[in-house]
Amino acid sequence: MNHISQDQLLYIWSELYRAYYNDNGYGGIVAEIYTYTYLEHSGWVEQYKHDEDDKFAKKCAEEDLLRANKTLYDILKKFKETEKCKIYVDDKLFGKWLLKDINWHRRHIQVDRKDAEY
Repeated sequence: MNHISQDQLLYIWSELYRAYYNDNGYGGIVAEIYTYTYLEHSGWVEQYKHDEDDKFAKKCAEEDLLRANKTLYDILKKFKETEKCKIYVDDKLFGKWLLKDINWHRRHIQVDRKDAEY
């Protein structure tokens, strides 16, 4: 997992809890998480946004985003284990696919208690 701040972790966890209780401000059981906001600062994502022809910046930014995905994956996995729920990320059942899926903007995380296997 990336080293994210305690505030960032608590924010993500609270967004997941709000979704768990169908009280998330974004969409009830859906939380909106901006993964790029908790990247370790490297500047590659910003560099690529300013110069999309920079192939080296793109490669480095994608590596950073994959590390951010790993952090999100670890948080979601722990939340799922702790709260016994099903989680969907961008309408797909949460799984290891997330580790390889580069996302440049945000994730929609649905937390579903009804479908959970207890």
